[in-house]
Amino acid sequence: MLLIITGRQYDAVNEPKSWRDAAKLYQMMDKYQLDGHQPWFSELCGRWVKEAPLEALFIACNRPSIDTTLARYAIEDGMSQKSPAELFDTRYFRYYWEITARWMMAPPNTTLQFGLDLGFKGLLTYNLTFADIRDYAPGKGTSAEVQDRSPPRWRELAINFVDNARRVEQQM
Repeated sequence: MLLIITGRQYDAVNEPKSWRDAAKLYQMMDKYQLDGHQPWFSELCGRWVKEAPLEALFIACNRPSIDTTLARYAIEDGMSQKSPAELFDTRYFRYYWEITARWMMAPPNTTLQFGLDLGFKGLLTYNLTFADIRDYAPGKGTSAEVQDRSPPRWRELAINFVDNARRVEQQM
């Protein structure tokens, strides 16, 4: 910890070999209140978000101030690399649609557990960001809506999530 506090992180921490290792390091940063080094830990975790993007988003949102760097990585780099089948978890989503993650990620499709794991500010930010996603399955609705089976624009969603997180925290 002293090596990290004195700014010699690379001497103190071996490169994590998995998401679990990176998440443990991030949680240690929280435990020892090393907020001055948060960007370094966020970058470290960001390299592994492809393994568990939802967990990364939960960790990013459950801080006194949402870690916008880690949240952006979780959405843009993690979720974008997963298929709907890989993202789907019955704890977090009510229904699964094979066609696109767009429908599955809609706020009305999330469960209570998803909201609890995101925390109040995270859930509010998520709902503001993903609000334009329709709450019905493909095949229902107007013909224009049925035709819209394109994947989500993850980069755009990540940027919107960061902007919404900053607005929520500013208001609070």
